[in-house]
Amino acid sequence: MRLTTKRLIFLAYFLVIFILYQLSSFFPGPEFWTKALSFNFLRYSFRELILWFAGAFLGAYFIKLEQIFYVYFTHPEEALSVEVKNLINQKRKKEVWQLLRQRVGEQKLAFRSALFQVIWVVLAFFVLTSTSSVFGKTLVMAIGLYLLLKEWEAMLDKKEINWLFWQVKRVIAPKEQKIFLWGMTGIFAVLSLLLI
Repeated sequence: MRLTTKRLIFLAYFLVIFILYQLSSFFPGPEFWTKALSFNFLRYSFRELILWFAGAFLGAYFIKLEQIFYVYFTHPEEALSVEVKNLINQKRKKEVWQLLRQRVGEQKLAFRSALFQVIWVVLAFFVLTSTSSVFGKTLVMAIGLYLLLKEWEAMLDKKEINWLFWQVKRVIAPKEQKIFLWGMTGIFAVLSLLLI
């Protein structure tokens, strides 16, 4: 899955869910079209749209920030970390992100693990059911969507997502990896309904 395809899926998901979210707040009702076309609705929707996508983008970059912590704080002595720091010192930022993206399997990242995804499900359910903040809701859902897109990309390209199970002390068979991925995708779909 190419980077542009992932971005397109990411943006399309949040745009479609936002439209459904806005429509669900007015429908059904006797004054649906009056409210939907009013200036106040548009102004309110624009403010919510800004918060919606701010949460989505911060959620996606939240996961990427863990790689910077890995390089500077948790594993600064590893070869990958030294290489990344050298590229940063040379101000070759585009190459830094490409290197981190290509060699993500070498890093044992807490947020890119099966255990974290299970914890994320509980956190997402709590946030989606207990807060009215669209920023918080989209932030937590962006984290989940970003991880799912990474996992599907690895599954489609390499036919495995071993890097996701680095905390498990046994080898996870490809069939088990697929079951986990399909299960997480289904859970994400159910949680998306709570976002609307």
